[in-house]
Amino acid sequence: MFESNHARYASYGTVAALPGEMIDAVWQIIDDDLQGLFPLANLLTFKLHNNQGQTTFEYVQTDDFTVLFLCLNGRASTKTF
Repeated sequence: MFESNHARYASYGTVAALPGEMIDAVWQIIDDDLQGLFPLANLLTFKLHNNQGQTTFEYVQTDDFTVLFLCLNGRASTKTF
């Protein structure tokens, strides 16, 4: 299981391609919104989308469960499908 008290890393490709603020937003989403909501695997995958100038972070746990995060003013708002 993913645990915030253990070492965690973003892949080299992620660090090389994304600004630090986006990576920090992913950690914030994990810590503030995902942990405790449901069990998390050790490897978490997010899809990033440009939603009319706003970045949307999509976390898909299974084919039938998706959580979208839209960052507004540095805070994430959540929609679960």
